[in-house]
Amino acid sequence: MPLRVFYLIVTTEPTPAIPEPSAEIPALPEETTEQVQPSSAEVVSTPASEVPQRATALSQPISTSGRSLPLPTVRKNTPIQPKPLKNVGKRPLGEQISSLGRAYSSHLALLLLPIVVILLLNEKPWYRLPQVNANTLYKGETNATAEPTALAALVMPAQSAEQVLIVRTVDPHTNIPEQTRRDPVEYEVQVGDSLYGIASKFGVSAESIFWSNSATLQNDPHALAPGQRLMIPPVDGVLHRVQDKDTLPGIAKYLGNVEVETIIFWPSNDIDPDDPQVKVGQLIMVPGGSKPVSIPQPSAGTKTNKVTGRTYTTGFWARAGAGACANEGNYSGQPGNSTFIWPANRHVLSGYDYSNIHQGIDVAAGLGEPIYAADTGVVVFSGWSDWGYGNMIVLDHGNGFQTLYGHLSSWNVGCGQQVGQGAVIGGSGSTGRSSGPHLHFEILANGGRTNPWFYLPPP
Repeated sequence: MPLRVFYLIVTTEPTPAIPEPSAEIPALPEETTEQVQPSSAEVVSTPASEVPQRATALSQPISTSGRSLPLPTVRKNTPIQPKPLKNVGKRPLGEQISSLGRAYSSHLALLLLPIVVILLLNEKPWYRLPQVNANTLYKGETNATAEPTALAALVMPAQSAEQVLIVRTVDPHTNIPEQTRRDPVEYEVQVGDSLYGIASKFGVSAESIFWSNSATLQNDPHALAPGQRLMIPPVDGVLHRVQDKDTLPGIAKYLGNVEVETIIFWPSNDIDPDDPQVKVGQLIMVPGGSKPVSIPQPSAGTKTNKVTGRTYTTGFWARAGAGACANEGNYSGQPGNSTFIWPANRHVLSGYDYSNIHQGIDVAAGLGEPIYAADTGVVVFSGWSDWGYGNMIVLDHGNGFQTLYGHLSSWNVGCGQQVGQGAVIGGSGSTGRSSGPHLHFEILANGGRTNPWFYLPPP
């Protein structure tokens, strides 16, 4: 009886996966294994041609002598054990961890991504912007609300009470720097105006307005009156009305000796640079120019009283008006000490300051307030003045100084009277060319007007 035995060779390649111990491995089909031992009497040899084809297919081992070798016995229900993995336990631990990391890196990334997203949503980092209702950015729409979308609610969670909400508002107004004015403008004088007040409105000097309107103001800043129309220059300088026989070089020389090109290239003058000509009656701007002012000045002649030693001017106040004293140069009295006090109770200005067009200061004084002698002296003028000062008093201090008090409402001293420093000589008023009650005060030194701020004590 032929022996039928299955000879199984199991070859297992190393894999990272090892079967679970509990997994059942199917057993080989049951076969009754019988070993036939030949008797000692005879040995029966089986020809090679008679070997069953099945045994040949299964590669039954045959000895060199032609005898069949015994096959290994296969035990029933014996599980087949896989070959152990190569080099397991022999590779360094770092390499094993690196190999596992490469194999499972994508899985770890997928697991960590939702965790990171959850942490970001629960935190409130510094770069997170607060929710802002766009409708409240516009003035007047305080009742409007904006419903946040799902995405906005996800990205911008509600802010806590401790956080500061910064709202950027939109300002529809744009600040444009003021440009230099190029053209002159006309201005009508209002009640209470002063030359310096008008000048401050237009950003130019009072002198520029006075020079540009000298004919209207009759060369006297006190001639300003409501209803007058003044031409206001665009910048400091002189507005000049071209007269007959005027030329550009002559105008430039007369009005401050400026460059002719300065006049030609001023935009509002409309002068052709290739043919620079001006027409009679044309109003041209002379930037940086100035104009000579004709203001009455005391005579240079002086006289010294041999008895008192007092020096005084001669003949000047006789031309000032009805208040002039007939015997102006023949009065004697105690000379002053060349130290001046304020002539009014208030030591502030109420109008014009000292300048080359207003050679005195306007001291604040209400109607009827007392006016004091700034230094000891003798009265050489008392009464009405034709120079625009109205009621006026002039004191000669016998030391080269004289003081003038104008726009008085009253006076209580007369010609040749000796007065001491601080004596009341009259009351403040608004007579003559005046826009309101105040005191026009001047100091004359050796025949010329000087700046009172050089001699008055600090206010």
